[in-house]
Amino acid sequence: FVCSSLMGYSFLLDPCFPGTGLSSFPFALLLSQGKPFLRIWPIKPVVEFGGSIVLNCSASCKNIALETSLNNVLAGEGPTWRAFSLTNVSSWEPKPQCYATCQSNTFQEAAITVYPPERVVLDPLPEVEVGKEYNVTCRVFDVAPIRNLTVTLYQGEKRLYVETFEDHRNPEAGNVVVTSNSITAQQNGHGKEVTCRAALDLRPEGPFLEKASNNQSRVACKWLYQGKFGAWWLWQHKCLVLRS
Repeated sequence: FVCSSLMGYSFLLDPCFPGTGLSSFPFALLLSQGKPFLRIWPIKPVVEFGGSIVLNCSASCKNIALETSLNNVLAGEGPTWRAFSLTNVSSWEPKPQCYATCQSNTFQEAAITVYPPERVVLDPLPEVEVGKEYNVTCRVFDVAPIRNLTVTLYQGEKRLYVETFEDHRNPEAGNVVVTSNSITAQQNGHGKEVTCRAALDLRPEGPFLEKASNNQSRVACKWLYQGKFGAWWLWQHKCLVLRS
């Protein structure tokens, strides 16, 4: 994808720069007054780890270039714009810069959000009796950015526990462990699956990604024979949490 130019100014095309039409301010004003400008688009792109993306640099100045440590090649150019294809994006939150020579050196940077394909695993659950408490633990591996993550534990469609990470600031991928509050085993949980869902919300610039644990557990409640006491047969009602 490369933005075309109109009257020598690629940023004037809505498909390339939404909301910056010919009458928009301040770009139309800068154009009419002959003032220098520089713009990078998209300014907040989102890309999967190892993926590719195209950045467009537009300027009224000379020597338009892109400064970045990422692999990049020129994908297209016009009198006042250049497009660069960044391939194999494999660093966390890189900030490439468009720059040009105006009255002085001018630059603008893009903040790229990089996310990997995460893996969600539910820890094996213990055998528990009705009325007893237990915990559910979910592990999300290689997830980024963690600040955009929400982990929810379910029994059937009932939410058992939700945890978010808005205060996490490290952009690099990491592992997250979420453990529920104590949950009381109940007979009405019979037959219901226990699952973990990890949601990564990268909107509005990127997608909304949700993944459930591949391994699930199912609650099965039944009477278990315990033995005989005198003339009495002893049974105990247990809820077994079974891996499926």
